[in-house]
Amino acid sequence: MQHQERVLLGSKKLIRNQNRKELVQSLGYLLVVATLAMFLLDGGLSNLSDLPSWLDSLSRATSLVGTALLLVMLFLTARIPWVDQVLGQDRATAAHKRLGKPAFYLILAHFALSLTSYAITDGRNVAAELWWMVTTFEDLLTATLSLVLMVAVVVSSFEFFRKLLRYESWFLTHLLSYAAVALAIPHIFSMGSDVVVSDVHRGFWIFLYLFVGLNILTFRVLLPLWNSVASGVRVSMVKRESSDSISIYLTGRKLKRFGANAGQFFQVRLLVKGLWFQAHPFSISAKPTNSAIRFTIGDRGDGSKLMQLIQPGTRVILEGPYGIFTQQSRTRKDVLLIGAGIGVPPIRALAEEFASQPGDINILYRTRNEEDSALLTELRDLSEKRGHNLHVASGSRPRDGRWLSHGEVSDEEALLRMVPNVRRADVYICGPEQLTKSVEETLRKLGVPEHHIHSEEYAW
Repeated sequence: MQHQERVLLGSKKLIRNQNRKELVQSLGYLLVVATLAMFLLDGGLSNLSDLPSWLDSLSRATSLVGTALLLVMLFLTARIPWVDQVLGQDRATAAHKRLGKPAFYLILAHFALSLTSYAITDGRNVAAELWWMVTTFEDLLTATLSLVLMVAVVVSSFEFFRKLLRYESWFLTHLLSYAAVALAIPHIFSMGSDVVVSDVHRGFWIFLYLFVGLNILTFRVLLPLWNSVASGVRVSMVKRESSDSISIYLTGRKLKRFGANAGQFFQVRLLVKGLWFQAHPFSISAKPTNSAIRFTIGDRGDGSKLMQLIQPGTRVILEGPYGIFTQQSRTRKDVLLIGAGIGVPPIRALAEEFASQPGDINILYRTRNEEDSALLTELRDLSEKRGHNLHVASGSRPRDGRWLSHGEVSDEEALLRMVPNVRRADVYICGPEQLTKSVEETLRKLGVPEHHIHSEEYAW
């Protein structure tokens, strides 16, 4: 390998990576199965003699499964290193999103079923029963407030509302999910019959809450603060890369403590007015060292616009690194790196870090304007130095759904002409979401196996 460390490749590595993913996924399923098993062993389906008893039984089941899914959701976004290194942040976040609606509907069903059961038993209408319960039992008042907050979080996740919200507003709204869980805890332990039935069950749920809570506190708050403060991370330089992008250079002491690799990203929090309360995901754009980390970011509105004006000396909190868009996912000698727009930073970093011999790495840079493209000069220098094959496809994208070819030649044929060995390569893609999907479709038509196509979504 040319000036690079040796790296494990081959089918054994692929199988190992896939087995790890399946193991993590199975742990989530196991928790739900264990929850239902405990419900049944506690007689959850016994003594069903009338409508209120049926409603109560269904209420208990939906509460337990909904709570289990909610804890799995929070665990997936706790940004735990070993989970991230197996699934990747984008896939963990995608699983979090998929579980959101089922968890919410189950919790909502628990609320409705329980309220209806009590109303029938007490001979009141539903509204009167709700008022009596929240004014009589303090824990039920906090549980009702928890449900209201949960509704706000779920509504903010709908695609229509997400388009209306800025990132900062969405982020602050989602912090309410922690408050929703905290407000629901008292009534679970004071009134949940399945939790208080025995010390074993009580210990089981206490352990789950503490385990998830401590992971969130450790990996989302304490560890980023400790590493950033101990390393004294600061902005050392800001450099203009193109008309709409800049590179932010960070320096500090013993930055290797973060364990960052090319292709990964951090949640970056700049401690200045207007930015300190928000964190934004930015990819590393150069191979990180023990004293420096660089990010290249575009002007995409919100906080990233203010970051264009950041001054050297600004203190920074780094949360991460995240993602498996790295050499860890590589299992083939031949590699194709495809970058577009501001998706080029991780591609540039991978081109620098990947172990290779001359000709192993092909790079395809899709840009609208070759004269105003971030990091293109660096990619040319890297390619010349390391023997990479650099291809630049410039100009506006075709309006017929294609992403590469403007002429009569299909995208598949155009890509084959550029990279004849694409079918036996690991392909890494980073760019706008729609373009990434188009590239993936092209690769599938060419017969590139799914497990050799690597992309990570940084959109929120």
